[in-house]
Amino acid sequence: PLTRANFWAKENIKDPEDLTIAIEFARALREIGSQDRAVDILSRALIVSPDSPEALMLLGRIQMSAGDVVNAGRAFHRVTEIDPGRAEAWAALGTTFDQQGQHGLAQTSYMHALQFEPNRTTTLTNYGLSLLLTGDLAGAEAKLRQAAANPDAGTRVTENLALALGLQGKFDEMKAVSSAAAPATVV
Repeated sequence: PLTRANFWAKENIKDPEDLTIAIEFARALREIGSQDRAVDILSRALIVSPDSPEALMLLGRIQMSAGDVVNAGRAFHRVTEIDPGRAEAWAALGTTFDQQGQHGLAQTSYMHALQFEPNRTTTLTNYGLSLLLTGDLAGAEAKLRQAAANPDAGTRVTENLALALGLQGKFDEMKAVSSAAAPATVV
């Protein structure tokens, strides 16, 4: 990662207005933990190319990982304006809303994302958890079941489904779902 960062740093010095170079440099900086510098590089690149969904998505992800949920939400929202069919932007926007306690807006964002990628596991899982947070246990179970049925669903997804089942008092089913992926002590 450090070698990549050094390479892209030199390329960025040669052509600081090249968007592709700026994005690759920011990715490399992110990999080595230099979040602030990555935000700076992307912010400068967005002055020249303000409508770059790739740069905005990367900026939003970096801001989310740094805990800057509000600015991350702004970046993701901008992507939804530029490219309204981009499911990952809607899903990421939903995550920012959930982290701010705005679950209704989050759920609307997840619905938009699922219009474009109806079986995206992470979106279904986050939507289910958002429904869980608002007390819609049956809705949460339905979304989490759909997510758990996907081939890329991992232990986390099945454990979230088990949680939704347990909160509804469906303990036998909760144990059956959980036992497929978790050790007996967790079940």
